[in-house]
Formats: sequence, C-alpha cells, structure tokens
Amino acid sequence: MERVPDRQTEDHTEAHKQTAFQTNRQTEDHTEAHKQTAFQTNRQTEDHTEAHKQTAFQTKRQTEDHTEAHKQTAFQTNRQTEDHTEAHKQTAFQTKRQTEDHTEAHKQTAFQTKRQTEDHTEAHKQTAFQTNRQTEDHTEAHKQTDRGSH
Repeated sequence: MERVPDRQTEDHTEAHKQTAFQTNRQTEDHTEAHKQTAFQTNRQTEDHTEAHKQTAFQTKRQTEDHTEAHKQTAFQTNRQTEDHTEAHKQTAFQTKRQTEDHTEAHKQTAFQTKRQTEDHTEAHKQTAFQTNRQTEDHTEAHKQTDRGSH
C-alpha cells in the first residue's frame, strides 16, 4: 500500500520549494545586479576614456592653434621688419640720390658761373683791346693829319 504523505511532510516539502524558489530568485537578482553594475562600470569607463580622448584632442588642437598663432605672429613680425628695413634702404637710397643730384647741381652752377665770369672777363679784355686799338688808330690818324697840314 502506498503511503500518502501527511500534512507536515507536504508543508515541509513546500517550504523547501519556496526556499529554493526564493534562493534562485535572489541569485538571479544578485546576478542581474552584478551585470547592471558591470554594465554601468563599463559605460562609465568608456565615457571617462572618451572624455580623456576629447580633452587630449582639444589640448592638441589648442596647442596646434597656439603654435600656428606664434608662427603667424613671427611671420608678420619678420615681414614688417623686412618692410621697415626696405623702407629705410629706399629712404637712404633716395636721400643719397638727392644729395648727389644737389651736389651735381652745385657743381654745374659753379662751372657755369666760372665760365660766365671767364667769358665776361674775356669780353672786357676784347673791349679794352678794341678800345686801345681804336685809340691808337685814332691817334695815328691825328698824327697823319698833323703831318699833312705842315
């Protein structure tokens, strides 16, 4: 004859089933919590790593931009220095040229003044020579006339 379990045995078996169910449920919940924690930790690690990458990228970009700004400033400063130096050279050249031209003009004026003075002196000499010649001729004519009348 088969033995029918009594109420205590059924209750005890049911209690074991409930305990096993709750233990499995807690184990599943605990495992799920670990999965969620691992997921969140991985997500935070990825986000943190990406933030470091972004910071590194931005720092590199800012450094490149800053370096380029320095290069541009250096280029512009060199260009301005070259332009300023060239302006000084041009001014010096023009000043030298004007000085040479002015000196040459003085030389030309001095030459022309000397030439005009020499020509004027020569003209005076010619006039004096002709005046002397005419005076001599006139005196000679008077002498000739005086001889003929005696």
